[in-house]
Formats: sequence, structure tokens, C-alpha cells
Amino acid sequence: MSGDLISYLPTTDQRGRLKARQIRHAGQKVAVPRSPSRVPRAALGIAALALCTALALFRVIPFLLLVAIAGLSLLAYLMYWVDKSAAQRGGQRTPESTLHLVSLAGGWPGALVAQQHFRHKTIKQSFQSVFWGTVFLNVLAVTWLVKSGVAAELARSLSG
Repeated sequence: MSGDLISYLPTTDQRGRLKARQIRHAGQKVAVPRSPSRVPRAALGIAALALCTALALFRVIPFLLLVAIAGLSLLAYLMYWVDKSAAQRGGQRTPESTLHLVSLAGGWPGALVAQQHFRHKTIKQSFQSVFWGTVFLNVLAVTWLVKSGVAAELARSLSG
């Protein structure tokens, strides 16, 4: 309407002339196209689980730790599936903090597989930043638990 405030994204056409794109009323958000990451999430998640399996077979990490990581990975995968389904039907969503907590606890390999399989939570940069932080912290914690002997001691006390 005449007199309405608008904003736009200035661009140029093929001949170098100025033109307006993404014209909107003042206050409306401009949709910024985003492309999904090219990180091979499923391959990384499966490789992490395979590495944990090999480390358990060679007794570098306790078998109980492998079971915990595999179980949490399955839980994370299922949580992403439920959240993606809820997002598609407009239902009750899983809080991002809950997804991050499961990743931090050790379920990040399953979360990686689920992110790629369901094409879920791969574009939102704030989510991905926190997610990769949880991966880093978990790997750091597991490394410390194994190197310090705490993981082996815990496994011994829990198994008998």
C-alpha cells in the first residue's frame, strides 16, 4: 500500500543494474537460504561406534563403556526420530537441551547417524555449535576416564 515501510535486499541483475530482492514490510524477517552441512554424519557416527568396539575388543576401554555408548547412541537415534516426527506433524517437540544432554552423556554417535538419516537439526547453526561442543566434551571425558583408570575401576565395581 502507498506509504507502507518496506525493506529489501539490494542486488544486481545480469547487466549490473541495481534491483531489489526479498522485498518485505518493515519488521518481517527475511528468509536467508541455508544449505545443509556436507559433514558425513552417518559415516562419522558409525566410525565412532566401530572404533569403540575395536577399543573394547582390545581391552583399551571396558566392555561396559561400549555398552553404555551403544545404548545411549540408540536412545539418541530414537529421540531424533521422535522429534523429527513431532516437527512434521506439529506435535510436542523434544527440547534441544535434552538432545544435547544425551549427546554429552555419550550418545553422540547415534545422534550423528540420526541427523543425517532424518535430515534433522543439520542446518540450525546454534544447535550444531552446541552439539559439536558436547561431542568434544564427551570425548575429552571418556579419554580422561580411560587414561586415569576410573573407567576400569567403575566397570570392575559394577560387574562384581
